[in-house]
Amino acid sequence: MYVNFKTLNMINAIKSKLLTYLFTDWLKKVEDKELLDLTKVMITQRESQLEGVDNPSGRTIIRGFKRYEN
Repeated sequence: MYVNFKTLNMINAIKSKLLTYLFTDWLKKVEDKELLDLTKVMITQRESQLEGVDNPSGRTIIRGFKRYEN
């Protein structure tokens, strides 16, 4: 089955919006504190993983040089 890049991007955008809507709706309705804590831990772990993608060593990366104008 052939799916072009534009269609795939559109499907991913719709999926993202739908999942965001469902998550926020679920968040408004859930009353279990343990489940909320577990969700918070999972989100924090994912954020840490994403921060490590750009900088796996934890060192400060210089992305450019500051210019001083006189």
